Amino acid sequence: MNKWTEYNNHLDYDDKDIEYLNNNFNYLRTLILEYQKGINKTHLIVSQIKFNNTIKGFAEFTLKNDRILCNDKIITLLEIYMNSLTEAIIRRIRENEVEQIIYLDSLTDLSNRRYFNMQIEKLMESTDYLPISLIVADINGLKLVNDSFGHTQGDQIIKLAVNIILSEKRENDILCRWGGDEFVAVLPNTNKEEVKKIIKNITEKASNTYLNFIPISISIASSTSYKIPFDFETMFKDAEDQMYKVKTIESASIKRKIINSVLDTLYCRSNYEKSHSKRVSELCAQIAYAFSFDDNAVRLIRAVGLYHDIGKITIHDKILNKPGPLTNDEYNEMKRHSDIGYRILSSVNEMSDIADFILKHHERIDGKGYPYGIKGDEIPIITKILSVAEAYDTMSYDTIYKKAMSQDEIIEELIKNSCTQFDPTIVRTLVEKVLKKPWYSVMYGVNNTVINFGTEFDPLEGVVVEDPSDPNLSTKDINITGHFDTNLPGSYELIYSITNKHGKTERLLRKISVGKLKKLDVLHFDKIEKVEIDGSNFDYNYENKNIKIDLRSGGSNNWSSQIIFPRIYLEKNKKYVISFECSTNVPKKELHLSVGYLDVENSYWHSFIDTSDNKFLITPQKLTYKLLFKMEKETHFNSDIKFEFGTGENIIINLKNVELFEFD
Repeated sequence: MNKWTEYNNHLDYDDKDIEYLNNNFNYLRTLILEYQKGINKTHLIVSQIKFNNTIKGFAEFTLKNDRILCNDKIITLLEIYMNSLTEAIIRRIRENEVEQIIYLDSLTDLSNRRYFNMQIEKLMESTDYLPISLIVADINGLKLVNDSFGHTQGDQIIKLAVNIILSEKRENDILCRWGGDEFVAVLPNTNKEEVKKIIKNITEKASNTYLNFIPISISIASSTSYKIPFDFETMFKDAEDQMYKVKTIESASIKRKIINSVLDTLYCRSNYEKSHSKRVSELCAQIAYAFSFDDNAVRLIRAVGLYHDIGKITIHDKILNKPGPLTNDEYNEMKRHSDIGYRILSSVNEMSDIADFILKHHERIDGKGYPYGIKGDEIPIITKILSVAEAYDTMSYDTIYKKAMSQDEIIEELIKNSCTQFDPTIVRTLVEKVLKKPWYSVMYGVNNTVINFGTEFDPLEGVVVEDPSDPNLSTKDINITGHFDTNLPGSYELIYSITNKHGKTERLLRKISVGKLKKLDVLHFDKIEKVEIDGSNFDYNYENKNIKIDLRSGGSNNWSSQIIFPRIYLEKNKKYVISFECSTNVPKKELHLSVGYLDVENSYWHSFIDTSDNKFLITPQKLTYKLLFKMEKETHFNSDIKFEFGTGENIIINLKNVELFEFD
């Protein structure tokens, strides 16, 4: 027996022999099975064919001639042959793999654009394929799915969409993946009516297909040619243009459905997020009503509250539901949710405003928030309201890592963080108007001010402290933090804080703007207009820029009673200051100052002021109030400046020294 030969006593060559060979013999090692069949001997030579350490098959040779012996020479010849055979097989395998790389899409196993173009050239010159139709299809909302659920889910959406299209593919149709979410198919011998039916079937199947909560939507259109040579580029452009028209109609709807599916998925992962979002939405609306927002603005802020944490869909469950404090890495991951929420919502045009508010809802008015570190009026008022509402709700309910706080404890915490984290005006509105709780207010005269460059300013000038429960409390007990420089133009902030002997604290933020003031002689008191709405009833008279208002009945809203300085020319990108002194005969009265114009045709007031600083609390003490605003939206020749002071009865309001300045 030579070194290449081993014997086996099997009488038949079957699957067990193959298993034996597979387990016991290496590449190109030959096995000769010798067994007796009657009086003749048969020699069976078997060799493995391997590629990349994987058995691809076996080659076998049978010698039935008794005069030919399986000697070393024959074995060597067979070995040489097997080497050549294996090399040929390996070469073909590699060629096939290269072809797959060149012509097949790895995700869907569809042909790619290169292969498709080769096939089109074959079809263009023959009448055998007429009429010929072209389909262009695009998956709606794929980027939104990738941003919200990750690319693994997005790939599953692609595969589902491909399966739907393949279900309508016929034997001679050619389908390829044209791009990331776009597919193209050529349908030989297919007229317009036939291709419309195929498109209808695909669309209907897609509309009834979901991946978990995620709907599948495919925008699809076609083009048909009845002559050769057909112009593929023209057919493709016609079909693509029609497809994008369909997509324009369908895309917004499907994106809204996907966004709702994002919320549903988030709510399934966290019951707390579901109830929290709905409560925050409602609280935002209540605060907005307290600020006299119109119905459209209230609807907007409701949506902002509902969607504010949608970006948490990408946060891992172990972080989202962690029963304890987050590590630094986990906290940094959690902080991404506002940016992710922005990307999700900004994919839908009509939600772009909501997206911007949500992006900034963890900013702080002192500039120490995230993601941008913006502060003060750089943060939209809607976002400021959301920040307060979310904080209130978070402190009001048990979570997996903390117990709920009492309402008094929450109010104390909100006050403590007013002027740094939260807008104090919004906190006060929440406490007084929504929660109907008393507000500790003893400092008067701490109003925003505008200072002419180079003049002196005493931060305690005009400030009064009155606390009946602590008569000894005075301006000496006020702690002022922050700095300003009247010789350096710019914006500054001071925080005034005072605590009485009972532990009650008031914190006020004072904004100081330093620049050049130029008085404008454009306010004509003889042209003042009076507006009474919703049962408002008042009289007024003026003398030497002093206006006395007798409010007998203020109506149902702050805007029910108005004094207007009409038709004032204001220029875009310029800053203006309205200055006035005011007092009243009641302990406190709200006064809103607004600048804008009335769209008479649509009965809509367009405001140029995007700040809560236009809300003033006037008292029996005569104090000076100043409002700085910038004309960012447009230049307007007929801007109105109006003082709104509705609600209440038998109230006297004294407006004095009303003046308008240009500020630089």
